[in-house]
Amino acid sequence: MKKAINLLLITLMLCAGTAMAGEPIRLGVVAGMNSSTLNSESYIARIGFNAGVKAEFGLPSAANGPYLSAAALISLKGAKVDLGPLGEITFNPYYLEIPIHVGYKYPVNDRLLFFADAGPYVACGLIGKIKADLVMTDDESENIFGNENLKRFDAGVGLRAGMELNRALQLSVGYDFGLTTVYDAEHYDGSEATAKNGNLSISLAYLFYTR
Repeated sequence: MKKAINLLLITLMLCAGTAMAGEPIRLGVVAGMNSSTLNSESYIARIGFNAGVKAEFGLPSAANGPYLSAAALISLKGAKVDLGPLGEITFNPYYLEIPIHVGYKYPVNDRLLFFADAGPYVACGLIGKIKADLVMTDDESENIFGNENLKRFDAGVGLRAGMELNRALQLSVGYDFGLTTVYDAEHYDGSEATAKNGNLSISLAYLFYTR
């Protein structure tokens, strides 16, 4: 946990240094779809979303196309438990997520380029519910970050790749691997149940140059 935070702080310092060095800066908005789950056999994927703002900083380098990217996103993740004919239980955690990636862009022509990047993220749980839709009982819900449910803090690493059109519009696919145990409980039979976040995302971003 501390290593992830320290890495983010170092990367933010690099972003600030890049901005002061006069390299290109781009700001924009991003939104997309999540397909997330918890890495345990009991859970299946659920559909969520991500939306927020992002920035890209050019890196001073002899190579063509290196950059840093940072974003602040509201992200709905979670998972489902399928109980078959009895119903299902849905986990609906909303996170404030901050990913910081290092990447490279390869231009095909003046209007099209491909890019890939990777780096750490940290996230803080904001709100959310665990909702039980069961056949034999009334629907119930409770705070997802309360009592013995999900932990608020999450951290991990992410990978992303995509294309950029007209130096403004980006379409990307990414995956975040959670490294922090967000659920840690003991089953009725004495065995331990632990889980980490995993999230596949498809996002669309619009960026514009500020310098």
